[in-house]
Amino acid sequence: MNRQLGRLVAATCALLPAVLLGVQPSAAADDDEETKIIVADGTVCWELVKQPDCFGTILLSRPAPVNLTVKVHTEDGTATAPEDYAEIAGLVVLIPAGDTSARIPLSIVPDKLDEDDEWFDLVITDPSYGVIVGDRASVTIHNGAP
Repeated sequence: MNRQLGRLVAATCALLPAVLLGVQPSAAADDDEETKIIVADGTVCWELVKQPDCFGTILLSRPAPVNLTVKVHTEDGTATAPEDYAEIAGLVVLIPAGDTSARIPLSIVPDKLDEDDEWFDLVITDPSYGVIVGDRASVTIHNGAP
């Protein structure tokens, strides 16, 4: 039973990038199909958890046919750098050929203020291959610990 559950989870995770990007997954990727790139929305970080505890995620619509890079930066929202999080500027993230995702470590700066949740944006630009279809995602910082 556990082996079957493991296979189901693995199959579901393999389809997740395609589902999030709204494309039909296929067993064999069409070489003419453009690789779609998105930064996943909905990342939540807790302010008072040992770092690094939080990661943004870049997803591809299919396995990268070649090594692929994107540039990543952050933009302030209600959370501001460097008071609430460590700014990212011009970070180049590599997604190796055959992979469908990459994680970006995010550093949250703890403070002693009792405040509402805050957010900032994670932005991707300049892909070396493929096309960006979702360039921005909000990262929420919850006050305190889970």
